[in-house]
Amino acid sequence: MSNDSSQLPGPALEMERAVDTGDFCGALEQFHDKLDPAVRELPEVELLAATAAARLGDWEQATTLGLSLLEHGRRMNDVGGRMQALHLLGALAFERGSLDDAEAQLAEALELARQLEDTRIAPHILQNLASVAHIQGRTLEALARYREAITMYQSDGNDRGLAEAYHNIGLVQRQEKGWSEALEAVRHAMRHALVAAETSLLALVHLGSAELDLDVGEFERAQGQIDAAGQLLEGVQDKLGKAELERVSARMALAQGNPEEAHSRAVAGEAVAASGGSPILQSGVPPSEPPHCSKWEPTKRRQNTTEWSRPC
Repeated sequence: MSNDSSQLPGPALEMERAVDTGDFCGALEQFHDKLDPAVRELPEVELLAATAAARLGDWEQATTLGLSLLEHGRRMNDVGGRMQALHLLGALAFERGSLDDAEAQLAEALELARQLEDTRIAPHILQNLASVAHIQGRTLEALARYREAITMYQSDGNDRGLAEAYHNIGLVQRQEKGWSEALEAVRHAMRHALVAAETSLLALVHLGSAELDLDVGEFERAQGQIDAAGQLLEGVQDKLGKAELERVSARMALAQGNPEEAHSRAVAGEAVAASGGSPILQSGVPPSEPPHCSKWEPTKRRQNTTEWSRPC
């Protein structure tokens, strides 16, 4: 599978730009309505469409495209194509909550990446394997994989990847109550996200920073971070990001002693999560029943696209 997007036909390049700018509906419209059938069957184009479908919560379409990519890789004896397909399918399995399938597919993808001495896709695979380890409670393994990914991203100057990895390390350190380590990771994540200038990613990093502020009692600063994320997400079609926004906003409302607003935000987040079809996402949205204690907060941190390094 070629990695040179400049080789794509013009309409497919427009589709790539739509994915990069968060216009996932526009990307799928390009794919279905404006591309010739022969162009739609190109592996690079199917990968773009699968990424857009996943961001819109259409796991069925994304998985169908991923399986098509895998079949193409096997048929053409394309190790790189198989690697990318397995990475995509593993990430989708993670989103659906099928952690054993996710880990098996991602581990196979990583093995192929090491065979190819790949440094472009391998760090994304490492991040997703780290996410599986984190959600299963294997904290040290998760941190080690994130740090290995960071080393690769630094070699390639990949600011988006660095922002994702540092954001995810911040999540782990927050859960471990390593406040200074979490703060350092959040600062690195914000610095690289600003350089990458990807709207959904920057919103996510703002929300991660808001949660750290909530954890340490900096409520005014947390609200500023939530407001910044909300403004960014207004301009993109990112269901998963918007569900995360509602979840963090519910935490903020609860911290301010407003359980009714927290309940309203939780219900809104559940609705977005359900429309995205992600069981793991739904498991992290505060329950729809109003809390009976002002100290209530979500007990299980959502770990899907916040820790899904999208195939790219």
